[in-house]
Amino acid sequence: MNKIFVSAFFTFCILFSIISTSGNNLLINDSKTNEIIMDDLIGYFGIGNTVDCWLYEFELNAPGDKTCTCNEGFVTFVKSGSWTNYGNIIAFLTYNGNSGFVEIDPISCNVNFICDTTRNFNSLAYDHINDILYGSSDNNYLYKMDLETCEQEQIGPFGGGVLYMIGMSFDSEGVLYGWDLGNDALWTIDTETGEATQVGHLGISINYGGDGHFCFENDILYISANTGVGMCLYECDEDTGACSFIGCFGEDTYSNLLAIPYECIDTTPPKTTISFNPPEPNGCNGWYTSNINVTLNATDDISGVREIHYKVADAEWEIFYGNSIVITLDYDCLEDGLIEYYAVDFENNVEDTNSFCCIDIDQIPPDLSLTYEVLGWSPFKGWEFQFTGNGMDNCSGMDRVEFYFNNELQETVSGSGPEYVWTLFYFPIHGAIFRVTAWDQACNFASLEVKGSDISSHFKSNSITRYSNNIWVKWFLYRFQNLEVFLREMTF
Repeated sequence: MNKIFVSAFFTFCILFSIISTSGNNLLINDSKTNEIIMDDLIGYFGIGNTVDCWLYEFELNAPGDKTCTCNEGFVTFVKSGSWTNYGNIIAFLTYNGNSGFVEIDPISCNVNFICDTTRNFNSLAYDHINDILYGSSDNNYLYKMDLETCEQEQIGPFGGGVLYMIGMSFDSEGVLYGWDLGNDALWTIDTETGEATQVGHLGISINYGGDGHFCFENDILYISANTGVGMCLYECDEDTGACSFIGCFGEDTYSNLLAIPYECIDTTPPKTTISFNPPEPNGCNGWYTSNINVTLNATDDISGVREIHYKVADAEWEIFYGNSIVITLDYDCLEDGLIEYYAVDFENNVEDTNSFCCIDIDQIPPDLSLTYEVLGWSPFKGWEFQFTGNGMDNCSGMDRVEFYFNNELQETVSGSGPEYVWTLFYFPIHGAIFRVTAWDQACNFASLEVKGSDISSHFKSNSITRYSNNIWVKWFLYRFQNLEVFLREMTF
């Protein structure tokens, strides 16, 4: 058998006196990320009747040969614990009549309080594949816990055959096992329903106290239990439940927590978030009218992010080596643009492909042209003019055309175009300005202006040609041969 070190957390049947509160959240410990604790695996348990040491290391095949790892700063009654992917131990404890969760750093010996709970748990088990903590309660139910928020979700009962599930642990493949006090039996537990199925009897009579943990190197379950000859270590077959004696921890030893570290096995893919700048479309109707900076940020708290794969619109897939990238979308026109992306960590865990749709960009104003003509004349209304705006937009599409006279809106013609018509009667005035503004669906616009003086230069000849058969119009035009000069003088 390879030399495998285990530490055990010896707990004392006295109340907690000192807890470091340097941290509040569990799964946020950058100093431990990706760190392998030792070349040989270690674990933890506790001792009674002395406060000289609360964290011990020992060999799995020689539990009596223990070495103190931590001896200051933490004394309490710990009921159970589990090793995590973050290089630390999650533990459930009771202190001063209260209960709560802590994380224990086996290197620094820091103990960080996480949160209180009113529920009593007999055992904890950390799912290293899905990064979830589970617990068995006094009322024989399985719970799932979020230690960032301290929320606890009741999953379901173990079933009538289980009598006080005193210990639980996941094997290397993510199967949850538990052992109960009343039957001295090993069970598999469905993490979706909580239902337990008996594997077989342990072959030993366990009492209160003790804990257990799988060693992922050989997928053997190790249980610390008080079987009447003291607190001893057993190895148990996950296929049959049968346990065999290894050795005892020594006199005055009482272990409620047993944790066997592993080499930070990473089976969880990274997670990538996407954000935009501008954060929301800055045009109309869901359209952007500027470049967009797209940020892809991938996280992986275990092995780390190696690369991000991304694809924009109809382009080819690209690879960025790192955990965060800013992509600039500088399209003049992009409709229903799709961004696809995923990350890969250093253990080759691949995230499912994410997609974001739809991105619409229109940075091009409409094409606008303007024509005008004289339709007639009335001595009471003035000259009848017709302005025709021709608007085209091949990206977001046309929305409307607005007609202004001396900066005051006179008419709005909505629709997809391309022709927009405005008719008015007009007595020439000094400094008159006509303006036409075309808007697309994204709220890009283009404008053209016409001065009254520009109109007058074409007015006389166009009118004589158009109304050559109207004797009264011809008479008026020829009667006032200096009309063009008149209009120019009036409109400058």
